[in-house]
This record gives sequence, structure tokens and C-alpha cells, in this order.
Amino acid sequence: MGWNYLWLELGILHHIYDNRRGEGMGWYSSATTIAMALGPVMGIWVTDSYSYNTLCLFAILLSIAALIFACSVKTPYQNKTKQEIRKLNLNSGLFFLVLAASLALSRPLSGK
Repeated sequence: MGWNYLWLELGILHHIYDNRRGEGMGWYSSATTIAMALGPVMGIWVTDSYSYNTLCLFAILLSIAALIFACSVKTPYQNKTKQEIRKLNLNSGLFFLVLAASLALSRPLSGK
């Protein structure tokens, strides 16, 4: 679940203009908070009022609508230089190295 938010946030940051990044992330954070508050309430309401089949159908329809919406977003082409790509690869490699080390250290301590 956390990886989904990470990549979604990175994608959103990529498309927000630098001078409006704070405002854009504020709107994104507000929408995420509202979704986390309303999602479980709506799920319980649908299962209480209808059935789990209706809940699954509702989730499928929302997923299709989100996919259509995401495909309709226009993104400008950005030509990356080899140096920028190398820097991105180095940063992602460092991230996964730190992640692996922290998991290797925390798993024995947490017992999982």
C-alpha cells in the first residue's frame, strides 16, 4: 500500500509547476485525507445496505473510471539527459540500499 502512495506522489510532484508545488501537494494531501475518511464509511454503508457483490462492483466501476481519467491526462514531453538519468539511477539505488538495510535490522527486532 505504501509503495502505491510513493509512486503516486512522485508522479504528482513531477506534474506540478515548481512555483505552485506547495498548493498542489496541499490539494493532494487534502484529497487523500478525505478519501481515507470516507472510504471505509462508504464500504460499510454499501455492505450493510446491499451486499459484498455490490461493493466489488462499485470498486470495479470506480477503478475503471480512475483508469479512464488517468489516461486522459496530458503530459508534456521532457527530454532527459544521460546525466539526469544516471543521477536518478544512483538516487534510487541508494534508496533501495537504505531500505534493505533498515528492513534487515528491524525485522529481527520486531519478530516478523
